[in-house]
Amino acid sequence: MRTLLLAALLISNAVAAPISLQHQARLIDAAGGPLNGEHTIVLSLWTDSDDTESRAQLWSATYPTNVADGYIGLVLDQSDGGDSVDSEWFSGDVWLQTAVDDVALVPRSPILDVPGTSLGVASVSVVRPNTPAPGQLWFDRETGGLEVFVDGDWTAVARNASIPASCAQARQNGQTSSGVYTLDPDGSGPGTNVSAYCDMTTAGGGWTRVFVANQNNYSSSSLPYIAGLSGSLIADSTEMMMAYTNPVNGSLANAWYFPTPQNVSSTTPMAVGQCSYYTNSFTRVADNSTSTRTLRMGWGSFGASCDQGCTSTWGQVCLKQSTSQGTPDGFSDFPQFATFAVGTSDHCSASNQDYRTTSCADSRRFTILVR
Repeated sequence: MRTLLLAALLISNAVAAPISLQHQARLIDAAGGPLNGEHTIVLSLWTDSDDTESRAQLWSATYPTNVADGYIGLVLDQSDGGDSVDSEWFSGDVWLQTAVDDVALVPRSPILDVPGTSLGVASVSVVRPNTPAPGQLWFDRETGGLEVFVDGDWTAVARNASIPASCAQARQNGQTSSGVYTLDPDGSGPGTNVSAYCDMTTAGGGWTRVFVANQNNYSSSSLPYIAGLSGSLIADSTEMMMAYTNPVNGSLANAWYFPTPQNVSSTTPMAVGQCSYYTNSFTRVADNSTSTRTLRMGWGSFGASCDQGCTSTWGQVCLKQSTSQGTPDGFSDFPQFATFAVGTSDHCSASNQDYRTTSCADSRRFTILVR
């Protein structure tokens, strides 16, 4: 589906004066769920959509916030230095940036400047009002246009903007900062938009994170992709990457990528079967070396090494040197994500190690990305 993105504030061309603005949002964590608990949120106003130089920043304030189910409602008035928001700033383009626990969310959101409207929060109607009030907004779902009632008539103020279907498309559109983006995987289809983490730097960038472990002790043979990110997004991708990540900052370790297997568009490699094998070219990000290897996937059991047998239920994803099935020959530092299908701590070792070498931890969790 296509969705109009806009700030909920309309700013008048008034004489310069201190003003207060209200900001409402919903924050989603790296795994796709709503944020909860105590967090430090920084709101800032900028004259540019992506310039990070101090000259482009107009205002900034810090808000220690207790977030419930992802929702926040904050008022922009006094900055950390005691400066007020100035209405004169909105005679030009102004962008709002939100940062959570020192991580800036991208892209920044534009704040609209509409001549003749009153300062304040504007409600949006999806049915054209018969007796509109000045400054009232109407969203035309057929044309995807936003109109405001000004001086006795409706005036168009925004058009439908196409949300990128993937992080690869966002990268092609010029976005270069890693972070959480809004994606529309099925385009004009009936699906809803989703929030997803985009890695815009590793191996050329444009990677959409479709799975990240959200705990260190799974006991499941049917681990799913992040909600809303399976199906067409993965089926339309050409490359898949596996790595270990620190979900807080998105950093990757043991990262490798390869052509996307056809049988994992809706089912994760961990749940694709008891033991499934996939042979192709695999590239190690650290040195860009490429070789033909075999990926072992599934929830089957094993001995102590990569693909050392396949019976019962334990769970192992790892890379083999050869195409021979059921023989222990793990290759290099490709991630070996193991024991996720049984009630014991999950392990995040390398494929050429004993699976018990390294346990998964909050700063070392298995992740899958596609582009």
